[in-house]
Amino acid sequence: MELSDDNCKFMRELLGRIRRLYQLPDCDGAVNSLLTYFGKQSQPYLTPIQEELFKTIERNYGIGESKQ
Repeated sequence: MELSDDNCKFMRELLGRIRRLYQLPDCDGAVNSLLTYFGKQSQPYLTPIQEELFKTIERNYGIGESKQ
């Protein structure tokens, strides 16, 4: 699948987000399952509900953007 530059950037950023969470020693098994699912996505985006789930997980573990 050919990706545009923007889509490639998004996928790199998503991979970075997934890796940061995978590296946590106390990451819940359900979270690891979701991360595996997100990592296997073939589309270069997250749906709004997927993005909200991801942000909730990051917030719960103190990772990601905290700017509001």
